[in-house]
Amino acid sequence: MERDALKRFLNTCFLGALILAPALSFAESPDPGNGTVVEILSSVRDDLIQLRLEEALATLEVLLGRTDLRKQDRAEAWILRSRAHVAFGDLDAAIDDYREVLSLRPGFRPESSLVTPEAEKRFNQLRAEMISTLKLDIQPADAVLIIDGEMIVPSATGTVAVLAGSRHIRLTKRGYDPLDEELDLPAGVEFGYQRQLFPNARDVVVRSWISGVQVFVDGAEAGVTARSDDVDAAAAGSLDGVLVIRDMPLGEHQFEFRLECH
Repeated sequence: MERDALKRFLNTCFLGALILAPALSFAESPDPGNGTVVEILSSVRDDLIQLRLEEALATLEVLLGRTDLRKQDRAEAWILRSRAHVAFGDLDAAIDDYREVLSLRPGFRPESSLVTPEAEKRFNQLRAEMISTLKLDIQPADAVLIIDGEMIVPSATGTVAVLAGSRHIRLTKRGYDPLDEELDLPAGVEFGYQRQLFPNARDVVVRSWISGVQVFVDGAEAGVTARSDDVDAAAAGSLDGVLVIRDMPLGEHQFEFRLECH
């Protein structure tokens, strides 16, 4: 990219950041090999705002070589690296960065204000080659979704971006049989994912006229009824004792109630 074109691009992409940028700081930057990750990433963001692109890339090169980075921090470092490469006009390097980002954070999309139209176009092409989208329809709706061992929170629209290919999917919820399956997800498409978990247990509420009643289920003590905070129940008939037995397996059970001196 010619110098004049580069300047025009940088002025366009970072105008808002420059307006809001604080005064230049001459404080010593943290050591990317030993400093805290939060401090280093913050320093890189400052370098990008001040258009110190070479310094930002050099810092990120060292940071990405560290073995103690958490997944989310590594993804953030690749994102910042892509911004520097886009600012330099090196879209091939930026696409390599985006590939690393998507492998760690499939739902990532760059901010339009920080990329050129050509960079955004090439990112979308890469995303279509790497990412599949799950459209969720799960019952019960609050079941926990785990993909390749990582708990996933769906978007507000009920979709999840996932790396294409073979993925292990697990659904769990207390009181229901878990579901485990392997799916081969195609890239660039939205895949409808409809599943239903089946209950294997229920919570049982035991109420007694007075508190302190021992409750046995199938010969084993399940607990003792305690004074209820249920205002409606107390007003209706003075049911004073309550015991909630969690996750009782479905089927027939024998209950026994004991109270001293009764």
